[in-house]
Amino acid sequence: MLVRIFELFRTEGIVHTAITLPSRARRWLAWRVRRRYHDWVDGSIDRKYRIDTGGLNDNLREAGASGEHLTHGYGYEAVKLEVWREIDRCLDIDTREFTFVDLGSGKGRALILASLQGYKKVIGVEFARDLYTASIDNLDQFRRRTPSAPPVEILCQDAATFRFPDAKLVLFLFNPFDDTVLAKVVENLEESLRNVPRRAIVIYRNPVHSAVLLQSSLTLVKTVRMYSASKISFEIYTNGQDR
Repeated sequence: MLVRIFELFRTEGIVHTAITLPSRARRWLAWRVRRRYHDWVDGSIDRKYRIDTGGLNDNLREAGASGEHLTHGYGYEAVKLEVWREIDRCLDIDTREFTFVDLGSGKGRALILASLQGYKKVIGVEFARDLYTASIDNLDQFRRRTPSAPPVEILCQDAATFRFPDAKLVLFLFNPFDDTVLAKVVENLEESLRNVPRRAIVIYRNPVHSAVLLQSSLTLVKTVRMYSASKISFEIYTNGQDR
């Protein structure tokens, strides 16, 4: 189909092509055009700061990950800018009061976006060594162009062992691991909140294992479907603290 469309474009032009193609092919072509446009828009942050945060990496072993939770981790996928903007719209918080934490931070796109939004501090945790190194390189490049941005710290460690800072939190999870690790992360978060009561917000993108959070002390406050009525794009949870 793609070859036929390109040949029509070349010989007949776009108007004739749009008229000639059957409706199914027109819908497919429109989808392809929209996808290419969104991909181009999505890469704007990388072009602007001369970084490389996009793409997919679904082989964590090859990316340098190891340890007892290697088989429990999922690959890296950069958060799309349109999804990030929708998340920001839903939060309605003063980011200057919050520390942003991304577990499974990959090449660092969410960290850089959070820094641009003025969070008090930004922390990334990534256990695949190559992805961690890529995020450090991206952050260094970003820093050269935005030296006044809030501090960003990136740790190369297992998310299950991460100790949350005693600050108001926005925790970002782009489905980075299975329910085994997620349960440990939620347990650590709940313990931290009991020891130092404060507000915490969890953003769970592609919430495959939402049952873990639903069984915790956190409360689901928002469910967002952006692309399909049958698939959840992200969920937002909070511990109910207002201070």
